[in-house]
This record gives sequence, structure tokens and C-alpha cells, in this order.
Amino acid sequence: MFAVPLAGFMTISNDYVIKSENRMIARFPNKYSNRFFIELVKWYTDRLFYKVRISEKYYQNFKELFADYDFSPSEVFVKGRNNWVFLGDKSHEVYSQHSRSTKVNMNAAIKKINTLKTLMNADSAIDFYLVVGPDKHGIYPEYMNQNYFEPGKYRLFDNYKYMLDDANINFIDNYSLLINEKKKMNGESLYFFNDSHWNLYGAYLAYKNVMNQIYPDLAVKEYEFKFRKDHLPKGESDLLDIAYIDKDNKFDIVVEDLSTGKISSVTYDINYGTDYERRYINENAPENKKILIISDSFGYSFAPFAIDQFKEVLFRIRTTSDIDSLVDCVKKEKPDLIIYMNVERRVFN
Repeated sequence: MFAVPLAGFMTISNDYVIKSENRMIARFPNKYSNRFFIELVKWYTDRLFYKVRISEKYYQNFKELFADYDFSPSEVFVKGRNNWVFLGDKSHEVYSQHSRSTKVNMNAAIKKINTLKTLMNADSAIDFYLVVGPDKHGIYPEYMNQNYFEPGKYRLFDNYKYMLDDANINFIDNYSLLINEKKKMNGESLYFFNDSHWNLYGAYLAYKNVMNQIYPDLAVKEYEFKFRKDHLPKGESDLLDIAYIDKDNKFDIVVEDLSTGKISSVTYDINYGTDYERRYINENAPENKKILIISDSFGYSFAPFAIDQFKEVLFRIRTTSDIDSLVDCVKKEKPDLIIYMNVERRVFN
């Protein structure tokens, strides 16, 4: 029984590091240990003749073919092909989002829907829409490792959006729009290479789609977008795709910090996004409406277009605002429209 491991024992140092498993080779167990037989099996299997040699010889090829760079179940960011970066709550969920086996926590989903309905019913006269910000790995699956799960083949949101219909919650999903718009691009991107969010142009396309569905007769302002490639420090993504507007991108507004009450008059630039917990007042806006946007980070590049279009925009952060404060806000402010923006992977939690 020990002839095969003995051959391995004579050719492998006790200090050998098994690179494919990132650990020291197992040593012969202490006979007084209560794990003696478990450790004996590890010692035996590690020394199966040629086991380590074969593992180490093909480890690098296996890693490059089947695994992500620095892939770990505990990581938030996953590095894709051509230096693209993707985001998920855990790295394996970035991929499993697209597998049929992934399930939604139904208790969390029901809780989320009840939260949305509470907000929606805070004042039944106000239009309420859930706006979905598609996950980057759903729009650009071609930049993911094609050997792990099936990127882009399945979409978790499609399997559960019936719950929103059943609850009579109006929602606007920007997935199909961005997939179609991506095909029209001439090498530019709708999302940042090294970030999980849509860039300014992707956000504008979503904004235009949302407004066309909510207010079909509204004339959404057109902008002339340009793109540039920004080089980043060595070791990060090689290029960052920047969408920007260099004409009609600045205008004068009044900004109120909702947490401190401080009011400032500023020249606002659409290219620089928005700050959370702010009231933006644009006296020269073409539309005399008040809009409440409750959003996660996907609203950062979305809200500037509303600020340019509507007289008053309140921008509240979704991730840290409790439901009671948001309901109080709706009752006090009585906006004409509530947009509740949610990144796709967290719509049902």
C-alpha cells in the first residue's frame, strides 16, 4: 500500500509548496493527534507518485483556460478579458447570475416589493416607477471568461420580473435598449472598462428611454457626446472609456444639502454627476415638475439629465435611507414623479 507514496516521499521535500493549491505539502501526522488518520490520508495522497508533478505541470494552463485572474468566491471584483472589470456581491455570483440554477431569496424579494409598494402608496396620486440599471456583465458578457458557466445566456431578472407585474409595480428595464444600442457603437463602450457602472452616454440612453415611456410627449433634450480614452496608472486597466459633453453641458442652479440645509448657487456641469441627499433647483428648466429620484450609484450619471430638464430634482440615496424617512419625504415634498433606481442584481433583495 505504501510503495507508491514511498516513491513520492523519496522525491519530494517536506517543505514543498503545492502551487496549484497554495499550501505546504502534508507532513506525516503526530501519532498523538486526534486527527491522526485524517492527516495520514492527506500525507498519503499528497505523495502519490507523480501526483504533484502532474498537478504543477498543468496548473498554469488550467488556470488560464478555466479560471479567472485572481478568482476567489470572496472577491467583489472579477477581472475579465482585455482588462475589463466586473462587479458582484461575490465573484462566482457575477457568473452564476447567468445560470438557470441561480435562485432568488423569495423572502427578501417579497420584503423588497412590500417596500416599493409602501413608497408607491405613500401618495397614490404620484407616478411611481422602478428603473432597472442592467448589470454590466449582462450587457458585455463577451469580456467575461467564456469557460465558466455561460455568460450572457441566462438572465436572472427575466425569471422573476413577473413578481413586479403581479404587485402592480411599474418598472422600466433598460436591458434590451442597451443591448441594441451597443450594436450601434463604433468601438466605444456604454459602461466603464474598470468600473461596474454605465458611463455618461449609457446613462443618457437609459434616461431618454425612461422619459419616453413615462412622458411620451416630453421633448428630451439632445446632446452631442464625445468619447476619449484615458490612460490609467500601470497595473490598472489600460484604458478608461470616457463619454462626455462639451457643448450646453453647464447651467446655473441652486443646490440644497438636505442633511445640513445649506443652500448654494452654482454653475452645474452635467459631466461631473450628482451628490446624494441634495435638492437641485433649475429655474430655467423647460419642464415645471418636481422629480424625486431614490437611487443607488447607478443614479449618479442618470440624475444630471433630469436636473437639466426639470425645475426641481430631489436626489436621495437608496442604500442608506430607511423606508420611513423616504415615505415622509414623499408626503412632504409631493413630487410629480418618483423614480426608484436599482441595479439589476439587487432588485429582489
